[in-house]
Amino acid sequence: MSTIRGVGAETRARLPLNEPKKSKLTPVTMARPAMGRSLQQVVRNVATEVGDAEVAEQLGPSQVEELQRQAATAARRAVTAAFDELDMEPGDEHPKLYFGSVDEFGRGYLLPNYKRRVDGQRVLWAAEWWKYAETVARLDALWRAWEHLRQDPQTGMSVWFRDHAEHHMSILLNRDGPFAAAGEGENRENTNKKGKTLQYAPPPRGPFLEIRQAG
Repeated sequence: MSTIRGVGAETRARLPLNEPKKSKLTPVTMARPAMGRSLQQVVRNVATEVGDAEVAEQLGPSQVEELQRQAATAARRAVTAAFDELDMEPGDEHPKLYFGSVDEFGRGYLLPNYKRRVDGQRVLWAAEWWKYAETVARLDALWRAWEHLRQDPQTGMSVWFRDHAEHHMSILLNRDGPFAAAGEGENRENTNKKGKTLQYAPPPRGPFLEIRQAG
């Protein structure tokens, strides 16, 4: 199907802004600098104790250096274990997006995994889904919920299908939903057979730029 190069100004104005949300301050994140300073102090104290042991036990310089290294390693491991217990490991607060846009999410995950027969009368869909502002908003919500819940390896995807995919897709496919005027399409491009993937036409590039490179 040929790609329409533009969308109306009203639709563009209502498209969601694909900008990563700023992280919220929590007691743990606020306390992290203090924890770092405490770690440094612990390492210094251990090193001092080891230095005193040099005099008391007449250890050689190489032995003292090795003990200091072992003490620092043990202290770092202890703090890492504490972060693990808080589920706040350094560098793991903001997982990278798996998909770079709602369009990529639709092509790469949603459409291949959510197949429904569309007859253009009782069950509706539009290949040019990006021309419907409500559809774009709902699919964007589905994408961001998926990015969050995929971090839960136990029940994340079950929750996503139950609470998000079923909710939004049932509204989108409903004959009273945003595709009510789409119909079958001039060449039945909005319909598909049982077990087949929902129809898809590439959207204009502008509103769906890759956002993983932002920030």
